[in-house]
Amino acid sequence: MLKAAVVIDVDGTEQNLNQATVADAINLTELFYQQERKDILQDLKDANATSTERLDRLRTHAEQRGMATFLARCAMRTDRARIIVTTTNADSGDWIDGMPPLQLCEVALRLLGHDFDETEANSENPQTATEKNP
Repeated sequence: MLKAAVVIDVDGTEQNLNQATVADAINLTELFYQQERKDILQDLKDANATSTERLDRLRTHAEQRGMATFLARCAMRTDRARIIVTTTNADSGDWIDGMPPLQLCEVALRLLGHDFDETEANSENPQTATEKNP
């Protein structure tokens, strides 16, 4: 099976990382969804929220389930970015803990398929982005 790779530079050493598979994305989304749901329930309990308030908040949260934007947002949290990297690359090593938080989040987004090079090129030349995506 062909695996997509992301190459990053860590302190002058090239690291080849596996990009997330669809199965990885589904499992990570479910993991993060359940973690957030647990936190939301605790917050609602602490705030003595009514049944209606709890239901409304949980319904809103459930609507995000399975959306790619939910997983991308999760990648912007350092703790979850680390989980994304270690889930998709079990042998990632100690270099993760020495990485600056913003770089770790960028790596996690790349592993989820976000292409920063294309995004930066499109932001520099908005006309090209329009031509590519009419």
